[in-house]
Amino acid sequence: MLTLFAAALAAAAVPEEKELLASMSGEWLGVMRAEVPPNVEEFTWRVSCAPIAKGSGVLCNSGGTASIGAIAQSCLLAPVPEDKEVHLMCVSSMGEVHDHRGRYDDGVIRFEPLRARMEGKVVEEIVEYRIGPNGIMQTLSVVRSEGSPEMRFTLHATRLKAGLEGR
Repeated sequence: MLTLFAAALAAAAVPEEKELLASMSGEWLGVMRAEVPPNVEEFTWRVSCAPIAKGSGVLCNSGGTASIGAIAQSCLLAPVPEDKEVHLMCVSSMGEVHDHRGRYDDGVIRFEPLRARMEGKVVEEIVEYRIGPNGIMQTLSVVRSEGSPEMRFTLHATRLKAGLEGR
């Protein structure tokens, strides 16, 4: 029984998943664009992603300073072995808690629409991550709420330093 468990653990991450995690790992610097009608603002956004659990996931800490002040967010991202499913759990300094589930395919993670409450309204959030082989990270978050204008948050970041393997 123990041998089967050890074999399952050894096969936990397939090459494509390891590539996804390695592609996110490291230090990033970019510009966050926040479109919260009627306002549009761009500000510097830093991301630091480190491998966790012997390379089975990454923990990303990010933040920047917008006109409303300093903003910070921490996200845990982990693929489900051999399923192309990815889980993303985020907590922000603005009191947001997000638990996304999506699919990974060819450098793009598309998450299922997340329904939550924000300021007493039911909102839907669509999230997408793109990690290019050229050291570019692009993220998109679209928040929709009935009777309110759509909010869009986009990040375009460049890798400054690759991350450490394994941990």
